[in-house]
Order: sequence, then structure tokens, then C-alpha cells
Amino acid sequence: MRICLANLLLFMSLYLLYPVLPVMMASRLGVPVSQTGVIFILFTLAMFFIGPFHAYLVDVYKRKYICMLSFGVMVAATAGYTLVQNATHLLMLCIVQGLSFGMAATAGITLAIDITNSTFRSAGNVVFSWAARLGMIIGAALGGYLFRTHGTYRDESLFHGPIPASPGTYSGIQFNIDCFYTGIDASCACRCAE
Repeated sequence: MRICLANLLLFMSLYLLYPVLPVMMASRLGVPVSQTGVIFILFTLAMFFIGPFHAYLVDVYKRKYICMLSFGVMVAATAGYTLVQNATHLLMLCIVQGLSFGMAATAGITLAIDITNSTFRSAGNVVFSWAARLGMIIGAALGGYLFRTHGTYRDESLFHGPIPASPGTYSGIQFNIDCFYTGIDASCACRCAE
């Protein structure tokens, strides 16, 4: 059950960024909206590129450590969006996040198969995959909602939104949650003052 929750939070943390990232790239970094798609394509290619190397890493190292490392890199990459100052850094961060997401998703699948009893493996795979689907839906909807209700083009706090949903927070790591809630209050106060 915990691996399914981690998978749900992993997909939520990524899909929370999708509604926000293109607009923030265009407004804050000056990246043309037409080029934001290229960054998402490179993210996807990085996600698929890691596949063959995952098989090697899982053979050499323990699956649990590979999964924990990739979740940690995913959380760090999500937090790194607040520090991006130009399009080159954003491109590199998207590639790192794509690699770590591909590794985390693949390592999560192998861990779910390993810890599930062989008689319930089919049902376990269904539940695990539905957790990912739900994470996509909830993440995109929540990201759009947060951006629509609390987002401004100058608001840095929107990049802190995916961090509480990241898998690392499930294990007790709390990154910038206070800043996230403070940022929402500050953006509402600024909008009300105008």
C-alpha cells in the first residue's frame, strides 16, 4: 500500500508542474511559448533514455536504494525550479527531472512486483497502475486550480506546490511547506490590495 501511495505522490508532483511550467517559463525566463514544448519533449526523451540503464543499475545495486535515490533527485529537481535563472538551467533541470522520474517510475514498478505475493501480483499491478493514473489526474487538476486561483506571473510560491506532494514528504522530509502556504497567503493579500 505504501508503494502505491508513493507512486500516487510521484505522479502528482510531476503533473502539478505541467499547467504552471510553460506560463512561468514564458513570463519569468522569456522563453517563447512555442519553445516550451521542446523542453517537454526533451523531458520525455530523458525519461525513456534511462530505461536500458535502469536494468543495469537494478542488477548491480538494490532496487530499494535505486528507488530512494531517484525519489530524492525528483524532489530536489522539483525544488530546483525556484532557483532557475535562464533557459539553459531550466533545460538541464528538466533533463535531470526526466531521468529521475523515469528511474523512479521503473524502480517503483519493480519494487511493487517484488513485494507483492505471487498470487496477488496481477491485482497488485492493477492497483499500482491506477495509483499512477489517479496521480496524473489529481496533479494536473490541482496544478491548474492552484495556478488559476493563487498564481500570478511573478509568484515564486507556485513552484513550491509540487514539493509537498513529492514522495520524499511521505517519508517525513518537509521541503518548503511553510513557504508554500505563506506564499499563497502573500499572493492573495497582494491581489486583494490591488
